Amino acid sequence: MDQGYFHAAVSAARRGDRVSAYQLMRQVLQDNPNHMPAWLWMSEFVTDLASQRGCLERALALDPTSQPVRQRLALLRLRDVIAARPAEPAPARQREPRKLGAYLVSQGIITAEQLDQALRAQQSVRNGGKRRSLGDILIRLGWLTPAKLVSALVLQQQEKLSAAPGQTPERLGEYLVTAGLISTDELAAVLTQQVELHQRGAPMMLGELLVSGGYLTPDALEQVLEQQRDDFLSCFNQ
Repeated sequence: MDQGYFHAAVSAARRGDRVSAYQLMRQVLQDNPNHMPAWLWMSEFVTDLASQRGCLERALALDPTSQPVRQRLALLRLRDVIAARPAEPAPARQREPRKLGAYLVSQGIITAEQLDQALRAQQSVRNGGKRRSLGDILIRLGWLTPAKLVSALVLQQQEKLSAAPGQTPERLGEYLVTAGLISTDELAAVLTQQVELHQRGAPMMLGELLVSGGYLTPDALEQVLEQQRDDFLSCFNQ
């Protein structure tokens, strides 16, 4: 009987009837408290974070290997991080993170002369009505590999976040690492793949690569992107 209620609850949820979906899924769990998918779905129907976390933790206890459950719990942790960020903007006296070129020079990856030449090449391209990133130009000049570029970008992001504790992440990769959905090494691997594809004239979005590589489910990616959009829009409502 609980499977009949379960399928009816899922159908109700998919047609937007959350009230009926909640009542039916609640009946499923009353009949069978060990129905893991029902706990996962119930986390979508309750509104407060504590109840969502409770549903997901019950689901995880029933199936510790469930990737969707683990990813949704990680998203809740991300929301906790966002909610705990300071209400006031970071003090103006805080040190600004170094730009990519300065970072590469300071790490001895390129020389100051190479940076100057690459910046001139970038300006020349811009004057021609096109846009090309500094990293792309350095790779094309043979002074940088995709892996070294990504390593520098990841370290630069970490430097930026550590310079302003509690700051809301801006880039998708920062969100995912902050939430614990992927590791820094995994982010670097996917970003390297993205740079290499771009160099071959076959660009792909970071989210697409994460899903195709099995790092994220489409649902988890959509929830992170939604959180990112909400945070972006909130900047205009403060």
